[in-house]
Amino acid sequence: MTDADFDAMRREMLPKMPAMLAEAIASGEPTWTPQQLKDEFEVERFEAPLVVAKRRADGSVGTLYFTHEPRMYFGWQPDKETANQAHDWACSRCRRPLYKQTAMDGSNLTWVHGGMLFEPPDHEPVPVPRESVANVIEECEFCTNQDVAAHVIAEPFQLELEGWVQEFNGTWEACPRCATLIRENRWDDLLDRVVKALSRKHGFEPSLIRPVIARMYNKLNQKLIGIDWKPGRKPKASALPASPVPKARPSVRFAKDVPEAQSKLIRFLEQSAPDMWAAKFREVGYRSLTAFRNDGIPVYDGSLGFAIPGEFDKDDREETARALARWQAWAVRESALHFVNDTMTGRVREAAADLPEFAVDPELVPHEMGLLCWAKPVAGEAVQITAMSWCPIEGGLWLTFYNDTGLSPYDEDQRAMKGWLEEAGTMAVPWGGSSHAGQKIAEFFTEAFRTLLTTWLFMADEIVAEVREERLPPKDARKIRRRGHPAPAVSYISLRKVVRPKPEEEKFEDAGRKYHGHWKVSGHWRHYKAERYRPEVRSRPQWIEAYEKGDAEEPAEKTPRAKVYTLNK
Repeated sequence: MTDADFDAMRREMLPKMPAMLAEAIASGEPTWTPQQLKDEFEVERFEAPLVVAKRRADGSVGTLYFTHEPRMYFGWQPDKETANQAHDWACSRCRRPLYKQTAMDGSNLTWVHGGMLFEPPDHEPVPVPRESVANVIEECEFCTNQDVAAHVIAEPFQLELEGWVQEFNGTWEACPRCATLIRENRWDDLLDRVVKALSRKHGFEPSLIRPVIARMYNKLNQKLIGIDWKPGRKPKASALPASPVPKARPSVRFAKDVPEAQSKLIRFLEQSAPDMWAAKFREVGYRSLTAFRNDGIPVYDGSLGFAIPGEFDKDDREETARALARWQAWAVRESALHFVNDTMTGRVREAAADLPEFAVDPELVPHEMGLLCWAKPVAGEAVQITAMSWCPIEGGLWLTFYNDTGLSPYDEDQRAMKGWLEEAGTMAVPWGGSSHAGQKIAEFFTEAFRTLLTTWLFMADEIVAEVREERLPPKDARKIRRRGHPAPAVSYISLRKVVRPKPEEEKFEDAGRKYHGHWKVSGHWRHYKAERYRPEVRSRPQWIEAYEKGDAEEPAEKTPRAKVYTLNK
């Protein structure tokens, strides 16, 4: 299946999600809220209506479906390859868990019984998938207590032991006490408990086994994900401090938040993005946009793979990724900042739906480089676009779409690394290209792109929009500048109140007209294309705000008039 086919399939699936969710609930299938998803899965990426995630319990990677309203996740389907790798193993003779052990050179695969890492069992293990063994003997894989109350979830890892490489899977059985010590990060106390228990049970010399177990637990601590308590075994709320569940809301809600979002984005692009992008480019490559002006498609995007401007192609994947990160960091640092308030965001979204097609030219762009944030999402469902940045490239403009990490199921560590804005895709727009993206563009990219163009058109219209500067308080500005980042003023964009002349001031007689009644004209676009109009008038449409028309002394029309559409005079 090609990328285009996959995108088409996803668009066809979107309207079916509510019915599929209802069917899943009726059949008793498990469903997850956003908070439950965060607790049980590690989200890797969204491909609406699918989300790719790793299940914390066993490390298996798979997909879930989701609906937007209400936001629910369902239909977990693990990938076959990772599901096979995630199997726990057990011995069919004694029904105890088994773990793989290989020599340092990768040869001589052997198996070790759970709880017998230092002492061979009295029989040869017979490994079978754990799910095929009824009543597997469970015991704490730390102190060997048979009261198992929780699963300690960690990423799989390997450990070198006396010339052997021991493989540890992602799930460790734990008794209540050992699980509590791990939850409280008391690894020294856990080590003392385990060494004492094994010495008493098997007669091991503590001084011999303690260094090996300490190395094992140090590695486990590095790979630890969390603890999954069995039903009814989780400690009472008084013993476990409850962590507040944050409400899903954008991080950037006010103009004063934009410089902080810019600072966090610069930090990510300078510190984390080079290595992350280099790893991704080595794995999947990228698409160099060297001829985007000449192949008939007005706009490119990165939704079908990584796309970069052609001038940054270094013929080396790693160097290309690092050069791209440096350029993006510089562009964001030099950007003029804009914030569109809630009322204006709603208005530009409505107007963008009817935006007439026109050619994009450099005069439309308010600043050479900029970062613009809307007060609420303007496009998308799983990935909700809340901001866009732009900067010039050869022959056109490079756009970057951002979603707000506050609206994504990320934990605090991920948000601290990514910042408040996360790149969701890119576009290359040639000068003279159409304002309407082609069919190869993802739908929510097209929607966000038109909303950005509408915002620019409103900003240039002094009748519709009011643009004023807002500066950070000195204390907040100093905090950002101490990081070595700029803290510029923000252009605050709001809807201007339109004051129109009273009907009696309108010279109906001079115009040779007489209106009977009065009515409301809804907001609409007006685009004059005839040659008799000036080039700047013909180049782009003009938004006309809603207004009352007619004779105010006449009765209002009960049936509203039809909407006024684009005029081609």
